[in-house]
Amino acid sequence: MRSLPVVTPLLALLALAACGDSGGNGSSTPVMQRLASLNDQATAFYCSCEVASGDAPSQAQCVAESSDPIDASYITCMTTYFDGNAADKAYAECLYGVESNYISCAKRQGCSYIQGERFTCSDGTDIPLHFKCDDDPDCAGGEDEVGCVAFVCDGGSTSIPQGYKCDGEADCEDASDEAGCPTDPCGDLSDNIVAACGESPDSIDEQASVCRGTSGQ
Repeated sequence: MRSLPVVTPLLALLALAACGDSGGNGSSTPVMQRLASLNDQATAFYCSCEVASGDAPSQAQCVAESSDPIDASYITCMTTYFDGNAADKAYAECLYGVESNYISCAKRQGCSYIQGERFTCSDGTDIPLHFKCDDDPDCAGGEDEVGCVAFVCDGGSTSIPQGYKCDGEADCEDASDEAGCPTDPCGDLSDNIVAACGESPDSIDEQASVCRGTSGQ
């Protein structure tokens, strides 16, 4: 399961995100508030899917367990910093644009996009399909690892669990386990960000630590 790539990177990136006045997209809403709103939207979408599939008992509990509130003092601190750092504020605006497009794309794909196909264990428990044949039993009875056939890498000398094929990470030395896999319609969020905006500036990371009160720890 993607564990909602929409949410997880957002939670990490929001800790580094900038805030300021009007941004490159013409909005008068501070970019940090817009990023926070995106995170709320992503979390709500993810949790609605988790509740629908029975993986979460309620929307409220899922939301509470899936996200952390962004402290107002942190926003104020970062706002002050970005008032005098236009380049870093521009990075945050770029970040917002990429994440906004990604969330819109993920929502269009629906719950199956973030949860993937499911495998039903004999006791009725659903697990992500790619957990099947990953050499790690997830069903109580271990039936997700029954009847599995290893994937043989193109070189022929190496085999890997079938569940490792097309999981987004090359496990064969020749990467043949990721060849011919379906194309992700929304791409990888982290890759999208780097391609459009570059790497997160160290200065943002350092200032975020200051604003979180963790600088030097």
